Amino acid sequence: MYKILIIFAVLPFIYTPPVDALVINSAGVVVTEDFSGFGGAGLSSEPSTGQLDSDDWRISGLSDGSGRFGGTYITGDFARGTSASGVSGGGVWGFDVDNGPAINRALGVQPIGSDFTPGEITLRLMNDTASTVTSLLVAYDVYVFNDASRASLFNFSYSLNDSTYIDVTSADLISVEGAATNPEWEQNSRSFTLSGLNLLDASQFYLRWSGDDVSGSGSRDQFALDNVSITGYSVVAASVPEPETWVLMTIGIVMLNLRRLRH
Repeated sequence: MYKILIIFAVLPFIYTPPVDALVINSAGVVVTEDFSGFGGAGLSSEPSTGQLDSDDWRISGLSDGSGRFGGTYITGDFARGTSASGVSGGGVWGFDVDNGPAINRALGVQPIGSDFTPGEITLRLMNDTASTVTSLLVAYDVYVFNDASRASLFNFSYSLNDSTYIDVTSADLISVEGAATNPEWEQNSRSFTLSGLNLLDASQFYLRWSGDDVSGSGSRDQFALDNVSITGYSVVAASVPEPETWVLMTIGIVMLNLRRLRH
């Protein structure tokens, strides 16, 4: 079993804090979270094959309840399995968004009247750089399978306290009202900078993807999140000369203590 780690290449040593969350620290390894091992098998703080780590990810707004960080959700709406095309069962899926013979897994949802309308996927992070993080470059892909007559949204926001969320309107996504004649997975890439953050060392922060109905009637399109990556900027720690100098720190998602999703 694996956990995911987000890192900044700044300090000369690795420190693992006592809080379970995706951690920004000093390891210096850069990768992207592509959900390749996710099989739609739910979420757990000790994830088995095909599961997400619930210490890092939380999914809310399902008829089986709303998740919490650190909980176990491996049945029902939280664990619908895998599919490469349109589905009818509401909840969380491991969608294959390749549109071909290859397999490209993504973290997916099928909204229905009682699931994900509204709903949220939340990623929890922690700053462990010994510096104040001031801005983050966030990039990800959203795939849409337009096989239904409703228009639905899949928007991004962020929070410093998991209570008040700030919407990034440039990242807003609304699926087309009216089903495509020959639906397939359509990729929508997003990239933007979150500035003025003032994330103190050891503080947590949150990235959220929200879904809801917009217009139309009948069934709803499927959505899938993939290829999440983050690049950050921070003021150098006070012990370093010229503390007001900006430094570029690249962060990615890497394995922590050999605990991550198994393929």
